[in-house]
Amino acid sequence: MKAAAAASHADEYSQDRSQRIRGRQQRESEEISGGGRWRMCGKTVKLPPHPHLSSVSPSLSLLCISFSLFRRYTVFSLLLSHSNSLSSFWGRLI
Repeated sequence: MKAAAAASHADEYSQDRSQRIRGRQQRESEEISGGGRWRMCGKTVKLPPHPHLSSVSPSLSLLCISFSLFRRYTVFSLLLSHSNSLSSFWGRLI
């Protein structure tokens, strides 16, 4: 009785594992063919399969990343220049 239950449990586990592996392989093949999901600017975008999208999508996400870095850098440099001008202003006053 215990052997039959253990065999049944092992069979269910192997079927579940093979389904997960098959699903993961399908998702990976969709992403490679360009029909997968891509994260851009913190949003997941579902793209239709297209032959050119596999090369376009990574460049779009790269563009988005570089834009956000540029925006952070500009805000930081503006704050830095503003604080420098304030300190020189106070230096002239004193």
